Amino acid sequence: MSNAYQKYTGNKELRDSIKSKEVAPQENKIIKNVPKLYKKEEGLLDPSLFIIVSGGEVRERDYFSFFKNKIYSFPRIVIKFIAKDSDGIGGLDVDKLVKVALQIKAEKEVSKSEDIIDIIKIVTDVDHFYLRIVANIPVCIDNNIEMIISNPCFEIWLYYSYYSTIPDFVTPSDKLKISSQFKTYLGKKHKGGVDPRKAPFKIASAIENSSNNFSLDENGIPKLFSTQMHTLASKLYNLTKEDIERERKKLEQKRKLHLKNK
Repeated sequence: MSNAYQKYTGNKELRDSIKSKEVAPQENKIIKNVPKLYKKEEGLLDPSLFIIVSGGEVRERDYFSFFKNKIYSFPRIVIKFIAKDSDGIGGLDVDKLVKVALQIKAEKEVSKSEDIIDIIKIVTDVDHFYLRIVANIPVCIDNNIEMIISNPCFEIWLYYSYYSTIPDFVTPSDKLKISSQFKTYLGKKHKGGVDPRKAPFKIASAIENSSNNFSLDENGIPKLFSTQMHTLASKLYNLTKEDIERERKKLEQKRKLHLKNK
């Protein structure tokens, strides 16, 4: 499958911006308040805007918030995370995720702004949405909206941040319980659970591990324990690898200093 899906989590600016079906260019909220141009050898460049539409309101939000953290500096990207519709309702199913993504795309086109490169992604779990995902893939392809799918859930991406092989998870007979039980499994597998706010420091490992264990079924949907997150993460990492390594070293120095002063 050439396209991947992503989900949006709550962001007030974007929620406000999709309340109206007709948005004047000067009212469009999506591309405002972006960081200043960053320098590269060939000159000044605009940061890339990643608009993430997600049904997950906790772990996905925490993961992508890493790249929005004011403590860190990632001048080459801007992340907008949306997990609620225009009425402030979260926990969006696949149909609503696609609807929100299409609304944002329409508003962006009205603005006709070329200030920054923007990429719309829908991040979704397979969970019990399989048939709706299959039905919506053509819509996303036609509208150049990429869908990032994790099977069974986003936690498989967090798992691959630390582990290189397919999990030794015993799949329950009731498929509707796979996602919830896998989350419990990961909490036990990785002492204290995987913190999505820290997992981005392991993004390079996650990309490699996820890619090595990736496979699709006959409908182009990731098989169990596969995720397309490495395709999105690779784009983020290419724009932030130096910054992530810098921040990782800073934290390591602080940790060593703390241990020294104990």
